[in-house]
Amino acid sequence: MSLFRRITALLAIGLLAGCATQQTPPPPPPPYVAPPPPPPPMVTMAAPPPQSDTWDGGIVPMCFEAPQPEDDWAREQVRSAAATWEAAADVHFRIADDCAVGGDGRAVPIRIVHNPQMFASSSHLGRSLLNGGEITLNAEYLVTNRLCGPRGTLGEFKCFYADSLHELGHALGFSHDHVSPRAPNCLARTQTPEAVNAAESYYDPDSIMNYCNDKRWEGKLSPADRCSVASAYGVVDGDRPTRAECYAMVGAVPTTQEP
Repeated sequence: MSLFRRITALLAIGLLAGCATQQTPPPPPPPYVAPPPPPPPMVTMAAPPPQSDTWDGGIVPMCFEAPQPEDDWAREQVRSAAATWEAAADVHFRIADDCAVGGDGRAVPIRIVHNPQMFASSSHLGRSLLNGGEITLNAEYLVTNRLCGPRGTLGEFKCFYADSLHELGHALGFSHDHVSPRAPNCLARTQTPEAVNAAESYYDPDSIMNYCNDKRWEGKLSPADRCSVASAYGVVDGDRPTRAECYAMVGAVPTTQEP
């Protein structure tokens, strides 16, 4: 073998050996993808509440916390609002005059305050109020409130009644209609930390539980409100409406995703 051929052969062997020992670099790691956020919790609407929130036998035990003589009118308005719900379904509010006397630890306290900066509220829904919850009602409205202030077109008495009717609705297990995607983008929604429930089709523009209802201060239950409470608790006389019937009243159909 000539010297040229010998050198060429040695070079070829070296190149083959280099290829055999060369390692392929590992592929780069895939880009990081953040996990999707958890789905928002299901929100009960003013459609009939789930059975877990309703009261056994339709009896709602409540009591007035630290009642004051000057609030006699307010307590009377609360009892009147309770009677309105009772007239619509087989539900019964048992409101003791004083939690210290008739509350016995198993009644939902109703606290009446005088603070124009506060709003009426319910800390829980339905019978879960027994887990340390309470209803708060404000007996004094801002002077500048054109509807509910002392010189408002409706006045404090009527507004307090409407607030009572709304909060007692929470005590029965109802929440707000305005979290439905069918609700208009009213100012109340932007100020209220409640997530819109995309799965819920029920929306009653006339509900007492709807902040987008400008007429809710008139203190009236809508026909669908009456249907919903009757569906949840039954009626004294006549047939109990079905959940589907109540949804149909507001142009909606319940799905398996809805409470």
